[in-house]
Amino acid sequence: MCYNKFMAYELNFRKRVIEYVTAGHTKKEACAVFGISTNTLYVWEKQLALLKARAIT
Repeated sequence: MCYNKFMAYELNFRKRVIEYVTAGHTKKEACAVFGISTNTLYVWEKQLALLKARAIT
């Protein structure tokens, strides 16, 4: 069986997860609720920080 080992998540889904954490929930809770790994969440946060840094400059 052939499959893509990298699962692509829609931008809207990523935003919902980040908003969930921003609302005061822990990262561990967010990962459990949305079914993603903690590593995935940390990567998304890092990407968001880079985008914000680029927008400032």
